[in-house]
Amino acid sequence: MALLETLGGVFLFAFAAIVPGYFLSLAFFPSKNEVGRLERAAFSVFFSISSISIAVLIENQLLGIPLNFFSVAATIFLIITLGFAVFMIRSQRMQAPGFVYRLFPKIGQNDAAEIIPKIK
Repeated sequence: MALLETLGGVFLFAFAAIVPGYFLSLAFFPSKNEVGRLERAAFSVFFSISSISIAVLIENQLLGIPLNFFSVAATIFLIITLGFAVFMIRSQRMQAPGFVYRLFPKIGQNDAAEIIPKIK
């Protein structure tokens, strides 16, 4: 039983340390020509650690939301969703009102990075 708990903890840590930042890196750098794979991986870890820490701190200190598994999981899901939505809007795969494109400039669909990178 301890082995399963340990593996589950390692999986959750790896998920939280990579996935939210990956979607934020897609939002900030949607073009496949802007950053390489190694840079995107480094940005993924950096953005995950920093964005989750700041978001949870703001939630706790300003909004009074207690720190528990569900609040942190909801924060991670929110960061993933926001990053994915901005990427979809910038790569013109999802339509948005015109004023949104002043904040998030468009890129061509053919220039957009892949959501799930191919391993060569």
